[in-house]
Amino acid sequence: MWEMHIEAYLGITPDVNAMANKSALKLSWLRTKFGSLRPDATNLEVQQHFRAYLLCVLGSFLMTDLTGDSVPCMYLRLLIDVDNIGSYSWGSAILAKMYRMLCHACKKNAKQIAGPIPLMQMWAYERFKIGRPIVLSRVPEYLPPRGFYWSKRHEWKKRKNKCTLQDYRKMLDLIQDEDVEWTPYDISIRSILPPTCMAGHENWLSMAPLIDFNIVEKYRPDRVMRQFDKFQVIPPPARSTLPDAHKVDRRMYPTEDWLVYHSEHVAAWKDRWKLIIDEARPYDHQSHPAYMAWYNAATIPTFSSNIGLHANRELEQERLGSPRATMTDLVSEAIQIPKDFARKYQSAIDLNRGDIKRLFQFCRNVVDTLDDVKKFDSLCPQNEEEEI
Repeated sequence: MWEMHIEAYLGITPDVNAMANKSALKLSWLRTKFGSLRPDATNLEVQQHFRAYLLCVLGSFLMTDLTGDSVPCMYLRLLIDVDNIGSYSWGSAILAKMYRMLCHACKKNAKQIAGPIPLMQMWAYERFKIGRPIVLSRVPEYLPPRGFYWSKRHEWKKRKNKCTLQDYRKMLDLIQDEDVEWTPYDISIRSILPPTCMAGHENWLSMAPLIDFNIVEKYRPDRVMRQFDKFQVIPPPARSTLPDAHKVDRRMYPTEDWLVYHSEHVAAWKDRWKLIIDEARPYDHQSHPAYMAWYNAATIPTFSSNIGLHANRELEQERLGSPRATMTDLVSEAIQIPKDFARKYQSAIDLNRGDIKRLFQFCRNVVDTLDDVKKFDSLCPQNEEEEI
């Protein structure tokens, strides 16, 4: 089936090394066959190489799957008319792909993630300081594309404090709204963007479904109006996914016409202008407490179930960002060692109680200097009769 399309629009008959499976081209084959273009290439050859290049971009950057070595041939259909490629809503399709891949990745046994990961990473760099690398080679902000800034040489080694995965998770759990750059692209940046970047911007607030062939995902800008600098109301209850659409596996329907299969969602997309949220009021920070009350009740806001049970958030954030964090954690472990020893060797408690108590008190004094000692009181003996 796809061999005819490949030959017609790429100009090469696929050989035994071309196909990763019945409906996907190997990226290595595309790079080998279209890695260079003759200086005297015809217009037809230029178009064929252009299609091959876009397939590589889709398969290795924008629409990646867990194999990482192929691209579905179905995208070739969208590249037939070179002059019409820009008329498709690639952004919404890429967002649909990202939503679906995030859905798969958050499952209990998932160990991999696919989709437009570099775009999601750049999105995070623009908005969160947590985990943001230090860019060593500065580039002018006015140079498009915006993501080019993060492609320059950068590193994390110059950070004063080394953080573990657990530290990063805790920092994300404790993040406050003022720690987020909600609207990183001010008017000075938007004014110099290529017209294609702002084309259809009125649809950014449309609640139309996002579609990428077999993938259909809900889009709920009403839940994050602050990202658009719009007034935030409490969103109405809604199911977060489309269960029937999530059950569709493209591999089980290799010849399916997805325009027909998802006709209801396609119709909603075509009428997307009718689904645009009508909100002219700017964002008002006074709406934040009510919104967060809804958000905490409607979502799972933290990685850890016990976050916030001890000190207040400001104190904990300061602790994580200070040089004393490592020493405090080491002392915590030191306190736990004799406690575990005493539990394991009950018969030796009386002989070692004095030494253990002195070690507890030493650690407590260190922590008193470094951090809030109250959080360690439960570990330290309070009187002679208390068990260690």
